[in-house]
Amino acid sequence: MVRAFARLGEVMGEAEFVGGKESRIGRSSSEARARLSTLEADPEFRAALLDRAHPEHRQAVARRSDLARAAYGDDTETLDE
Repeated sequence: MVRAFARLGEVMGEAEFVGGKESRIGRSSSEARARLSTLEADPEFRAALLDRAHPEHRQAVARRSDLARAAYGDDTETLDE
């Protein structure tokens, strides 16, 4: 479990402001799309995202939803928890 959180922290990085269109979490939409692609390719993150019984499922859903919102706007659908 500690490794999963460490990996999630690595992938998340720190919020920073970049030029251009800013999202609510301080990332451009293109940066958010890139981070979303990276997360979705991570087997540990996908396991947490897709398995409702996984201990980090809620965090994974929230992270993906935040990035999707930053990447595509506020009208995106969120995954069921």
